[in-house]
Amino acid sequence: AQDSWRVRLAMAREWRDVVNKHGGDVTVTHLPEVGIKGNTHFPFSDLNNVQIADLVSKFLKEKDLQ
Repeated sequence: AQDSWRVRLAMAREWRDVVNKHGGDVTVTHLPEVGIKGNTHFPFSDLNNVQIADLVSKFLKEKDLQ
């Protein structure tokens, strides 16, 4: 299962690089790399949902989307 996530993360980063190379604006945030661990596929249901909401809110503000 761990190898599956490594492959998916690598593919997400490759996709980001290709899109950004062509003028896109893609950000990939790997939660463990920013100090957030143990989340599921339902981040707003997890016990640290406020931390996730703060991260999303910060991203939206940085992109002038909030």
